[in-house]
Amino acid sequence: MNYVEWLRVRRALKITLICLGALLAIGGVARVATWSFWSNSMLHISSLLNDKDSHVTHLVLPNGSKETIVDNPRERVHVTIVDNGYAGKHIEIMDRSAKPASGGIDYAGATQVRVMPVRGGKLTVVDTNAPTFVGDYAVFGAIVAMILATCLGAPLARENDGHLEIAATKPRSREFLALQALLTDAGGIVLAFVIGVAFAFVLHAIFQEPAVSFTPGDGLAVAIAVLGSLAWYAMLAAATASLHRGYGTIVGFAWPGALIVVAVALLVTPVNALTTALHYVFVPLSYLDPLRYLNLEASTNTGRMIVSPHAYFEPTMLAVLTLVYSALAILQWRRVEA
Repeated sequence: MNYVEWLRVRRALKITLICLGALLAIGGVARVATWSFWSNSMLHISSLLNDKDSHVTHLVLPNGSKETIVDNPRERVHVTIVDNGYAGKHIEIMDRSAKPASGGIDYAGATQVRVMPVRGGKLTVVDTNAPTFVGDYAVFGAIVAMILATCLGAPLARENDGHLEIAATKPRSREFLALQALLTDAGGIVLAFVIGVAFAFVLHAIFQEPAVSFTPGDGLAVAIAVLGSLAWYAMLAAATASLHRGYGTIVGFAWPGALIVVAVALLVTPVNALTTALHYVFVPLSYLDPLRYLNLEASTNTGRMIVSPHAYFEPTMLAVLTLVYSALAILQWRRVEA
């Protein structure tokens, strides 16, 4: 049983690598097709540099950085570009033709964009060497791991379907056989997470030169991603362990069902009899749903350096669900008759 399960895991990982390889090839083609756009940065700077009304000045700063100043009186735009080579670019765009905008900050990979309101317009500051946090890569790793966890999510039910008689003759306890299968799949899921993170890094590197940073918040994001994938897999294994057939239906409807449970629990407030009934039914159910605890956004965007004690609630609950659902799956499979 363990060898057969490993063959399933190997096949699933092989298909995953092929699909991600195809996506990388598409990314490479897209990078070549947009080479000029990326090399001239963003926000229509390329068109300003080539505008006949622009006054362009090139300087070399004392530290060796190359500075380009673009002043366009007609567009009422003043741009300063400092090219620091390997360290990236620092770009300041003073646009007095634009309406004053509210301040904000956005990230696009290693690019950080800050918008600040100024008198008579807005100032946009772009840094292309902003750090990319490991937690951001963990988001894609979690997606890959969750997909693989879904594909592998009924190991014991597959054994029930025509193989249970053979499993019963092996000189080992059924609990040990079931645990071996679960651990084999768990190893494949963790490996899929690593592959997903590596893919995200390589794809990012195709378009930008990443400056990777790791903080306590990123460690929390990695833990939530891995444990969330394992808890999801364990839940599917527990839901299908006693089935001989039809387990594909359970696995197929697991995603929409789990999403509906979380959505209703979080969005419905008790204002009348119907909403009150929905609230008190779906809220307890949501605590059994691993998707409720996949709070990767909070881990990757807030409190990176200092993680508050309550932030460990999600990974703790996911670890508990993984153990409980795994135990339920093993106990159910132990009682299934051939």
